[in-house]
Amino acid sequence: PDGAVVDYREATAMGIYRLWLDGDFAKVDALLAYFRSRKVNAIRPLFNLGGPYWEEMGRSNSHVDQGDHFWDQLVPFVNHASSYGIYTRLCLFGGVEQFVGHELDWVNRPDVVSDNPDAIAKMHAYVEQFVGTTRDLPSVLYEVANEPAQIGFGDDSAVVMALGERVKDLAPDRLMNFGAETDEDSLYYAQGPADFLDEHLRRVESWDYQASVKRLIEHPAVDQHTMPFVSGEW
Repeated sequence: PDGAVVDYREATAMGIYRLWLDGDFAKVDALLAYFRSRKVNAIRPLFNLGGPYWEEMGRSNSHVDQGDHFWDQLVPFVNHASSYGIYTRLCLFGGVEQFVGHELDWVNRPDVVSDNPDAIAKMHAYVEQFVGTTRDLPSVLYEVANEPAQIGFGDDSAVVMALGERVKDLAPDRLMNFGAETDEDSLYYAQGPADFLDEHLRRVESWDYQASVKRLIEHPAVDQHTMPFVSGEW
């Protein structure tokens, strides 16, 4: 917020908050120390991370399941990361299960949010509490949703846009992005009030190194001039 240039180097640490909630501080510290040893100075944890995959790994977290413990530990967690010189890009919606009340169809990944006013109201209340709890911490950035179309928001989500606008209203001095479109050609989320664009660049393991690098350089999200770009996953 002070306009300083930051050499921003991020690692996605999706399930690290569950380790913190479980009191596994040794693992958290080992991860943070490893990141710093690799010159990483930012992490991207996902919140309300649900579904069988994350539950089986023991990395799910939810403001419903963990209740007050979830809320009480947000500030200590961010401050602890900051003590390592690490920014935290808080991804507010790692999933939507707790808001829609059921598991997603992970094969077809339908839009379960846009026509669900009850879920949308719950999401706005959650955003108000989450951002209100963390916005005074100087080391935070915000992401609205992890891959919105993949987790139940649908393509080009007006709900995600409205949630991002609310985040920016609540924390105008904090950087915010909407989420990764995960669409090779779409720049839908490259618009205000977002401060930067995140696109998760598709991995093509069969390609050789030079072809992969050429593809990244020519990707529409990389080649746009609307706003700064990062790739939280690639």
